Amino acid sequence: MSGESNVIYWLRKRHIEPEATLVKQILGAAKATDHLLTEDEVQLIIKEFKASGGATVQAARRARRSTKSDGIELKRSNNRQFNA
Repeated sequence: MSGESNVIYWLRKRHIEPEATLVKQILGAAKATDHLLTEDEVQLIIKEFKASGGATVQAARRARRSTKSDGIELKRSNNRQFNA
């Protein structure tokens, strides 16, 4: 059984659609840490994912940063995907 199938199972048991981008974000977070993700950590990833409209968490964070140019607020966005 792969990590991906475990994440999909975990999401489905909680009636959360296992979108590919969300699954990759959870796997990436799990691989980047030295411990098992807690339920709260996974729920935070899901919350940020939903708040971003399905964008990667990193892209959503970049989009929230804004700069001002000629009195017009510009939102930064980047289409890079989170590599898991």
